[in-house]
Amino acid sequence: MAEVRIEDGKITRVFHEGRGMEVAESWVVKGETFTRKWACWFDSAHGLVEGQTVTVVGLVGVKVEEWKDKQEQVRHSAKLSVNDARIIGEPISATSGVTEPWDAGSDAPF
Repeated sequence: MAEVRIEDGKITRVFHEGRGMEVAESWVVKGETFTRKWACWFDSAHGLVEGQTVTVVGLVGVKVEEWKDKQEQVRHSAKLSVNDARIIGEPISATSGVTEPWDAGSDAPF
């Protein structure tokens, strides 16, 4: 499997009792902003909260889904995930923009 690194991703959602989170990464091309969302999966609760900015590394996972739109046309989409995720460095606070001291516990996977 390939490894992915998401730098300065914003946590938009925390789920599965803190073992999962959704991270949005954004970039600008020719004045237009693009955003991609990733589901990140950890072995144990990560202790992070929505709004923090983090750097995440882990193994890439992709799930292709088939669905129908309002006009009953078949569509496809890809859901991206980061498996065996690890946080690199310290998270940045959503409110202050300052790096926060952080301790996810002694059995944290990162």
